[in-house]
Amino acid sequence: MNYIKQINGFEQWLETNHLSSSAQLLWYKLMNLFNKSGWNEWISVDNQRLMAAIKVSREATLIKVRDELIEAGLIELQKGKKGFPNRYKIKSFTFKYETENEIQEVAQNEVQEVVQDEVKSVAKNEVQSVVQNEVQRVVQSVDIYKQNKTKQNKIEKEKINKKEKALVLFERFWEAYPKKTAKLEAEKAFIKLDVDDGLLDIMLTALEKQSSQWQQVQYIPYPATWLNGKRWEDELESSGGQPKPEKPQEIRIPTMEEIIAADHPLTPDQIRKMSIKELFA
Repeated sequence: MNYIKQINGFEQWLETNHLSSSAQLLWYKLMNLFNKSGWNEWISVDNQRLMAAIKVSREATLIKVRDELIEAGLIELQKGKKGFPNRYKIKSFTFKYETENEIQEVAQNEVQEVVQDEVKSVAKNEVQSVVQNEVQRVVQSVDIYKQNKTKQNKIEKEKINKKEKALVLFERFWEAYPKKTAKLEAEKAFIKLDVDDGLLDIMLTALEKQSSQWQQVQYIPYPATWLNGKRWEDELESSGGQPKPEKPQEIRIPTMEEIIAADHPLTPDQIRKMSIKELFA
């Protein structure tokens, strides 16, 4: 309750209503007591105190003045029992604009509560939607990861099986190849060629034919060189899969200079330029 507004309200009320000066004074004294009490709804005041406040000596005069305020509807009275003072409640003046402001404030609070509830509801729904979408995304991601992992494991298993088979085929090739040198390099070259059973059979057939020729010469290619050069195709390309006929060896009789040079540090040309005496000196 606002002290100044209540006084202004009382003065406005007096403009259209009549009270004795003593009744007006009593109203002001009661309003002061309510202000001091912190605006309690009811205050207890004995008659002697009120008589002193409005400067009257007779209790009947106080009662008469008090009845004016009660009849005007400005105060309410609860008579005290023996040994307890009377209790008073004062009427609060409410102006039109204050009532409108209160109504507006109440309406504003109600609208604000409705808006807050609606915002909370929308926010809750949005949060639930976001959470559900996120959960669904995570579940889908997990499913995709599992599918990819399964495919990857399958591919890795196929690679391992393919490599194991390639190593088995390589061991067959290695066992057949006549020159056991640089096995690791040969294995790499063999795996790189992606050899299958059919190609291995072609290789082994070519090796069988070429090995008979290699026995007549000192040079046998390294297995990695033979593989990288696809030398199994040499025989097939040159003779259509048929072995080459052996070329007869030419018999050449060495010259005297070549015979002497075989046990002499000089070349045949140097020997030709020397005399017999210089040669056997």
